[in-house]
Amino acid sequence: MLRIALVFLLSVLAVTVQSIGAASVVGTVTDSTGSVMPGVKITVRNLSTQFVCTGQTNSGGANYIPSMASRSYAVVVEAAGFENYLQTGLILRINESPRVDVQLELGNVTESVE
Repeated sequence: MLRIALVFLLSVLAVTVQSIGAASVVGTVTDSTGSVMPGVKITVRNLSTQFVCTGQTNSGGANYIPSMASRSYAVVVEAAGFENYLQTGLILRINESPRVDVQLELGNVTESVE
């Protein structure tokens, strides 16, 4: 009897989670030569609540930011020595995973000699 109740509870939970849903952001970061960039910081900010989720690209330059509410977002991609990338107005919808593939350009190099 306990086993049946547990299976029923898990089934209800699975249906509830699917009906609530969430969005995610996926993508790949490369440099201007097309080489993948591991360890790049990705920041996704909800434009209405200012809630922020952060992540990093993996060794293949890929990123995955899960469990985002359905809203409008800004995406910032940052890596040392490269210009920051900013995309605003990214609309996330329940159960969708839009790709945000980014090609970063080298930033201005500043030298200082003391």
